[in-house]
Amino acid sequence: MERTKAQRLARLAAQVDWSKVIDPYTGERLGPELLTGLWAADRLTAGRTCEILHYTANGDGSSVGIPAAEILPILVGAARDPDVTVRFDILRTITDIADTGNTAPTAKVAPILEGRWRPTVDPAWPPAWERAADGLLPLLDDDDSLLRIAAVDALAQSAAHADSLIPRFLTLFVNEPDLWLAERLVRGVGELARHATQRREEALAWLRLRLTAVETGAEPDLDEDPDAWFAWFEEIHHDVRLPAAEALRRALAQRPE
Repeated sequence: MERTKAQRLARLAAQVDWSKVIDPYTGERLGPELLTGLWAADRLTAGRTCEILHYTANGDGSSVGIPAAEILPILVGAARDPDVTVRFDILRTITDIADTGNTAPTAKVAPILEGRWRPTVDPAWPPAWERAADGLLPLLDDDDSLLRIAAVDALAQSAAHADSLIPRFLTLFVNEPDLWLAERLVRGVGELARHATQRREEALAWLRLRLTAVETGAEPDLDEDPDAWFAWFEEIHHDVRLPAAEALRRALAQRPE
C-alpha cells in the first residue's frame, strides 16, 4: 500500500516544474515535499500544506501566479484521493484560484493603485484549468455531500466547460435531496451562464422558473392519508427562490434587467 502511494506521489511530482513553484513574496523555492505534507495522515499537517499551496498559487487572492498551473495537477489528484484528509479544503483552494482567474482580468483597482498595479493571471493558468477541470467531475457523485458541494463550486468556475456543465447541474438538481447542495447547484448555474454560449438562454430560463417555482406540491393530510403524506415528505421539494435571484443577478451582471 505504501509503495503504491509513493509511486502515485512520484508520478504527480514528475508533472511539476518545481523551478516555477516559488513563494510569491519571499522567493523561496518549494519542492516535492509538499506532496508528503498534503497526503499526511495528520490533518493539521495536511491542512497547513494546503494553506501553503493556496498562498503560493493565489497570493493575497487578487492574482493567479506562475505556480498555480504547476501545482494544479497535485490539487486535483489530492481532491480525488480518499486517503487525503483535507479534500474539501483542496477543492476550496481550486475554487479560489479559478475564481480569481475568471475575475482578475476585469477587476477594478482601487483609485490609489491605478497606474501602479493591477491583478494578473499567469497565461499558463487558463489552459491548465481547462484540462484539469474534467478530473473533478467524478466528485459530483461522491458519497460525501460536502465534497459534492465543493466540487460544484469549483466546476462552476470552469468557463471553458460551461455549456457541458449546465445540463449536468440541472440534472443533479432534480435528484438532489440536500437543500444546501441544491442551492449551490442553482448558484453554479448562474456562474456558468456568465460564460455559456449555446446553453446560456436555457440556463437563464431555468433560473427564472426557480424564482416562482416552490417545488413542494400539495401537502396531503397526514391524518386522512398517512401513506400519501409520507410519500409526499420523501419527495424532493426545494424552495430556492433566493439563490435563484442571486444567480440571475450574477449571470446578468453586464445586462441591466
